[in-house]
Amino acid sequence: MNEMVKVKNYSNRMDAEVDKALLTSHGIHCLITSDDVGGMRPDLMMSSGGVWVLVGEADVKQASKFLAKNAI
Repeated sequence: MNEMVKVKNYSNRMDAEVDKALLTSHGIHCLITSDDVGGMRPDLMMSSGGVWVLVGEADVKQASKFLAKNAI
């Protein structure tokens, strides 16, 4: 099984969405996770660790390379 791994943390969902689009455009499946009650309570996001982009274990090295090269 290919476990999902956190590769980058963000202070807001918009930046995470930009990087998700970048990874997806390179064929890397990824997810965004945050504990903000589905966007209803963004004030909870930072107290729970912010927003994370997750990729499969097999894609961590490639995703990290793309994210470092195209840092926001």
